[in-house]
Amino acid sequence: MTLYAVWPYLAILAGVLLLLRPDCVFGRIDGPVTSGTRRFATIDGLRGFLAFGVFGHHAVVMHEYLRTGVWAYPPSDFYVLLGEGAVMLFFAITGFLFWAKLLQARGAPDWRGLYVGRFFRIAPVYLVAAAIVLAVEGTRTGFELREPPLTVLFDGVRWLALGIAGQPGFNGNPDTGRLLAGVTWTLRYEWAFYFSLPLLAVFAKRRWHLPFALVGLVACLGLFIWEGARSALLTSLFFCGMLSASLLHEGYRIRRAWAGFAIGAASLVCLFTAFPTADGVGQVLLMGMLFHVLGSGNTFLGVLTLKPVRRLGEISYSVYLTHGLVLSGVFSIAAVRSFAFASDVHYWLIVAVCAVLVVTAASLIYVFIERPGIDLGKQLAGRTVASRTPGTPA
Repeated sequence: MTLYAVWPYLAILAGVLLLLRPDCVFGRIDGPVTSGTRRFATIDGLRGFLAFGVFGHHAVVMHEYLRTGVWAYPPSDFYVLLGEGAVMLFFAITGFLFWAKLLQARGAPDWRGLYVGRFFRIAPVYLVAAAIVLAVEGTRTGFELREPPLTVLFDGVRWLALGIAGQPGFNGNPDTGRLLAGVTWTLRYEWAFYFSLPLLAVFAKRRWHLPFALVGLVACLGLFIWEGARSALLTSLFFCGMLSASLLHEGYRIRRAWAGFAIGAASLVCLFTAFPTADGVGQVLLMGMLFHVLGSGNTFLGVLTLKPVRRLGEISYSVYLTHGLVLSGVFSIAAVRSFAFASDVHYWLIVAVCAVLVVTAASLIYVFIERPGIDLGKQLAGRTVASRTPGTPA
């Protein structure tokens, strides 16, 4: 077996889904089933696969990083696409869900409630992860200052800014972000999209929401072709999600399950066999087609609505933010690292242990931190709505 074989990752994924199956252990992850959750059940299932795909990508990247000190893409098209494609589809999910909110509200949602909800959705888990990162860096240096106090303070504040200010080095260590596998860079794009929603709402009020989403997608892809700007390519995924939401809003959905499955499966096969990376116009269009299939409610033969898959989707944000801490922590143990590097089989065995630890930790974080934070955000958002409605008790 080689390190870059596909089947070890698939076997670990299957094992994780089996681990999440028992109700007596992981039943507390399940939330109340509402019409909203049923509506986007396939999207929720997709989240779990995407988050675990990022874990698999970084588990392979970690091998060469530990060996050479270089954090770079692995020499494997599958594992490159596994990480890149997952992140890009996360952007499509964000565009889809929030554009759908704007369309449903005709461009006039409860803005305070929306942003309060976003803050309490992102902040609790992020702040816990960032606090652990800063604590680890402090422990590494014996809590001695390696840089001027103001620099350390400023970098600490940047770390606590919910990803908006990036992932700087801290107290003399330029690779601090590696503790989280560098994943917080995506939050800057997420926040930029959230802050653009009031402007986008202007177009959601009118009948031209569908042409706007299409023109936005074409413009981003055109800018990428013309300038080679990867930021434009990543932004195009938000427009892919928005375009899918607009199509569904106008009733353009793939209704036949067999046709949706065929289109989605063909898109996946083409993506993973025809391209070495996810960066390209063809790749974006394939991911856009796949996403619209899932947005139309196709369950991929029922896989996306299985209970373990739904649970993995519920804890996906915690998996995404904390898997780097688990990988870094486990491989920091000298005996474990020596065992892992004895052979590729040994390495994948340690990755399997990390996967179990990640899912277990993410489940606990979700139950005790993430979901209470979400519920608090909903309560506060509800109070802001009530406070603006005369005669309604807060």
